[in-house]
Amino acid sequence: MGVDNIGLIIHLVLTYHSERHEEIESQVSKAFKEMSLRDIKDLPETKEMTMIANPLVEKIGELENWIRYVLPLILDMMSMYGQAHSSFEETFEVTCDLLEDLNDYDRARHIVTCEECWNNMSAYPDDVKPKVQHPFSEPWDESDVILVVEEQEFHVHKFILKMASPVFKAMFEHVKDSKPIQLPGKKFNQVLDLMNHIYPTSNNSSITMDNVEHLSALAAEYQIKAVTNSCFDYLKGLEMGVDNISLIIHLVLTYHSERHEEIESQVSKAFNEMSLTDIKNLPKAKEIMIIANPLVKRMEKLEDWVRYVLPLIIDMMGMYRLDQEEFKIHGSVGGRCYYSNRLDGYDRARHVLITCDECRNYMSAHPGVSRCLKKYGNTSLLRRMEDIVEYIR
Repeated sequence: MGVDNIGLIIHLVLTYHSERHEEIESQVSKAFKEMSLRDIKDLPETKEMTMIANPLVEKIGELENWIRYVLPLILDMMSMYGQAHSSFEETFEVTCDLLEDLNDYDRARHIVTCEECWNNMSAYPDDVKPKVQHPFSEPWDESDVILVVEEQEFHVHKFILKMASPVFKAMFEHVKDSKPIQLPGKKFNQVLDLMNHIYPTSNNSSITMDNVEHLSALAAEYQIKAVTNSCFDYLKGLEMGVDNISLIIHLVLTYHSERHEEIESQVSKAFNEMSLTDIKNLPKAKEIMIIANPLVKRMEKLEDWVRYVLPLIIDMMGMYRLDQEEFKIHGSVGGRCYYSNRLDGYDRARHVLITCDECRNYMSAHPGVSRCLKKYGNTSLLRRMEDIVEYIR
């Protein structure tokens, strides 16, 4: 894999061979590692690259640009201070009374751990399921077809389903009798959700994070555009963050790929507001694993470098202002307030540049700033340092 083919390979694997994406992750990671940032930015614009890689490339670009900017200054400062730099380093009836006060998951856990409940459960005929009451469980309003899912009946109307779905239309054209139609492989609760969304009179048609995934999948399978659009609009309206961005990206690229551009700016904004740790801890959707992970590794190295070197810059600027005798008394300084010298490393750099006005004013005034920047134009060194501290949390 390389610059000429990696974008197409990723697109084809995620589109047509997604169940085997893990088999090429190491090759993708190796290829990304060997590319320059410019190579990654110039990759062909497949929807996967546009949606996932581009925001991360932006973040990497900021880091690499900062390093490219500050590295010459570090070398200049090291040269200016010379030897001084060396100083730093989810029913059935049971008789157990305890079940009365339990609900949901606690009830399930109790049944598994209670011998009486478990014996009743084991003796229960699992090949017979009680009939569940729901809006479509009985004939109503001249319903003319029965769908069966997990032994549960849905009494529905051919006309309504044919209007909503070309797949149902084709299915009913091949059924010439009134026998129930089995929908093998489907889940009862999921099909119930779908019917609630197809029927305009339903009062149970809200989309939530609990049903958007299976509604998107069923709407795509049965080609129900109205439900597909409702699912996408729901996803688009969500505030993206660490808890949901992986699922949103996965659902959009899997079921709504022709509209992925509509949420790219939201994805980019969410990525930019995350720390590197947040991105590394995202749920491992296949799209995140195959594209984001290699770029996160690159970001990690860059951020580690910034965390290491920024305090040294603060110290070197402080040393420039103090003569050697005074430096022996005060030690490593980046400011004059009581707290600045009681913090270490990156915490001290954040304090001096962001938290404390006294320290920042002190740094702004010291002569090393202008002297070190003569050949780098009018860009403020402190401003660039503040930007990167705000960026790396």
